Amino acid sequence: MDESIPSTKERLQAFLASHPHFAQKSLGQNFLVNDSVVEKMIRALKDFGPSWVIEIGPGPGALTDHLIQWTAIKLTLIELDSHFAQIWKSRNVEVIESDALRWNWSSCQIPQPPVLISNLPYQISASLMIDRSVDFVPLAGMILMFQKEVADRLRASFRTVDYGVLSVVAQTFWKMELLAGLGRADFIPQPKVNSQVLVFKPLTPSRELLKSGPGKAKFLGFVKMCFQQRRKYLRTNLKAGYSEHQIQAAFGHLGLSLQARAEEIRVAQFQDLFEILSNHGNHSRQS
Repeated sequence: MDESIPSTKERLQAFLASHPHFAQKSLGQNFLVNDSVVEKMIRALKDFGPSWVIEIGPGPGALTDHLIQWTAIKLTLIELDSHFAQIWKSRNVEVIESDALRWNWSSCQIPQPPVLISNLPYQISASLMIDRSVDFVPLAGMILMFQKEVADRLRASFRTVDYGVLSVVAQTFWKMELLAGLGRADFIPQPKVNSQVLVFKPLTPSRELLKSGPGKAKFLGFVKMCFQQRRKYLRTNLKAGYSEHQIQAAFGHLGLSLQARAEEIRVAQFQDLFEILSNHGNHSRQS
């Protein structure tokens, strides 16, 4: 970490003193002020050896002040708050003034895919992770902060309460590592929840259907169908898209119990079941 940069909290205080603008609750803005976590996130980013970094929601720059000193990388900021966007544009940084959930990610077309880093607004974190997992646009990796409860769901094991759509999709396309845990005092203003930073390294699925954009999108719809009604048997949920004959044949091939519920199925078994049913049946619903 560059010792010439004042502490994150000092920089935030100076920023707010010179700009009559504070965190907007409607945008989920909680500004990170923990130097140790900032350092860990920057180190994890360096481990990817990126040529292009995209940061979502730079705000007053807890991470950005360090990133703009990397002259060897292309840095792109995605900022919805027009006030912050104009401030970073005035510092000659490339800024896309947009909602990260609506930006056209297909514009990520350079020889080396970007690494995504962000202290994510809580309300978009789950949706953004899903979108970046099933889109056809490749990423070299992600370093993202989540509400702890969301991070727990992403990394949950089967047969646990937290295991669900987020778990299956995330674990299909990413290897995840816990980088840091944060308390409420690590932010200004303080959120009502604790947080965790996860590092995502891309996995290459062995099944061909999961290597294409359309296949990934169909898989997301399939997993949503499986967890549509958690208390019901998995085979009952699957009747929304497949015949009883197709379901029983697939379950028999994989040795799955007809009384199994979605939370009892491993990630790899979801992938196998999707492949078998996609190859031998007509999936009538995508989401």
